[in-house]
Amino acid sequence: MKKIIAVVILLLCSVVFFTAGAENTDITYTDFTVTENNRDIIGFKGTENEELIIPETFKGEDGVWYRVTEIDLFAFASCSELRSITLPGSITRVGEYAFLNCPNLRRVNIESVSAWCNIDFDNQYANPLSNRFSSLYLSNEKLTVIDIPEGIKEIKPYAFFGCRSIESVSVPSSVAKIRESAFFDCRSLKTITLSKGLKSIGRGSFAYCALESLVLPDGFTDTEWLAFYNCRALSSLEIPDSMEFFGDLTFHWCVYLADIQYKGTRAQWDEVYRGWGWHRSLCTITCPEGELPKYKDD
Repeated sequence: MKKIIAVVILLLCSVVFFTAGAENTDITYTDFTVTENNRDIIGFKGTENEELIIPETFKGEDGVWYRVTEIDLFAFASCSELRSITLPGSITRVGEYAFLNCPNLRRVNIESVSAWCNIDFDNQYANPLSNRFSSLYLSNEKLTVIDIPEGIKEIKPYAFFGCRSIESVSVPSSVAKIRESAFFDCRSLKTITLSKGLKSIGRGSFAYCALESLVLPDGFTDTEWLAFYNCRALSSLEIPDSMEFFGDLTFHWCVYLADIQYKGTRAQWDEVYRGWGWHRSLCTITCPEGELPKYKDD
């Protein structure tokens, strides 16, 4: 079992990054902890610059090479000059408010979609995409189509929160759950393909997206509240007979959603829990047996 040793130290490292219009400047690391085998850096601090490349490893004053795995809370908060950041594939966690109030951050360069999906963001402001104008870049290309790699088991909370460049997402069968606010406020997201294997969609996962149609796959069971809230372009919805639970306001304010198709029977529909205001009241819901009656909670 690893013993965590707290270290408070200031290191001026040999790794450099480039600042537009300025000379190369050393990265500064402060207030971090290391494991007993001296490999993992927990905290990271960087000075304010327009372009920043976070290295996967750096050499400390003690001559040991450290691996950057986490970015500390508030690490880049209020870095108003920061315009571009490159994250190594070694990053697995970003602390709370790490990118709060970075109004000019436009470009987030990543090693791979798989590496990005493995990052735990402690809250929405831990994600550099939360600044509303930031986009993901892979191999110097802006990502508008996201194909989640096979083998990813869940899309983590806040994974693509606020990313305005994403237009289409494909989710493989290995993903069982899309977690809280994973695609919240992705206002260019029009198309999502969900595979059999997905069971649940978390709170606010697709709220304020531009989805035009939605097919919940066979075997899907539940949505948490606000899952598709205010998806105003959504016009068609298919629900499998495996559905068990709709959270409150799941499809509320989906103003063009008029027709919902349910694949099960009337008797099965009666067993589905439907939270308060789960869809707009003017929807017509049909099943193979015909139109389903409206109940008070519908």
